Amino acid sequence: MFRPIALKRPLLAQNRVRHFAVFVSDAQRKTKTRVEIVAKRSVQDKRRRRNERRNDVKEAFRTSAQAEEERQARERARRLSPPPPPKSSEVAKQSSLQLQAQVAAQVKAVRAIKESARQTSDFTGSYKEFPEVQDELIKLRQLQASATEAALAVVTATLGEQSAKGVPRGLHEFRWESGAGTKANLASCEFIMLACLKARLVQEGVLQIVEILRRDRIDIVSLDPKVIKALQQAGVDV
Repeated sequence: MFRPIALKRPLLAQNRVRHFAVFVSDAQRKTKTRVEIVAKRSVQDKRRRRNERRNDVKEAFRTSAQAEEERQARERARRLSPPPPPKSSEVAKQSSLQLQAQVAAQVKAVRAIKESARQTSDFTGSYKEFPEVQDELIKLRQLQASATEAALAVVTATLGEQSAKGVPRGLHEFRWESGAGTKANLASCEFIMLACLKARLVQEGVLQIVEILRRDRIDIVSLDPKVIKALQQAGVDV
């Protein structure tokens, strides 16, 4: 009759052994009370597996970095040129409304192409492997940036029309970097708000900028303390 013997873990080289269940007869149990089988791992195999894992990690990082560079290159290639100063505040308003409609249409297009990507067998929970989705997302971000610039252009045009010269002003006069978004142009937004406060253009100026910043998820308290103080003195809720 054969019975299994529980093998004890050796005291030395605990991380370099494998244990196997060994079946011995009753006669063998009488002559040998303990059986230990130690299988040493090959040092070359351990080094090979470690190098393979390291190479896999390097390749994953290299692929991710290359994909990010390609995405940034496509975005730079599609970056829009700085918008010219509006002819009037009314023209700026019409342009702003048109861009808002384009943003709404692009949002629907992004939802549709994401739905198509989810229905494919290659979808693993991420859209990074779908260049067509990334292209549509880039287009959406660019349209959103253009819509934001158009909304701010309405403010600067109105600000210029109410000045002594009566000429609409453009965003470039406030050091605005086209296509970079409100977060990168936060200082320009502060300049425009201070100019609006000086011209007492609160309803059609300051409040519009505050609404744009909040829509872009920018906390108003992150503005310069002097700007916040000026807004509070003007009765703006920050």
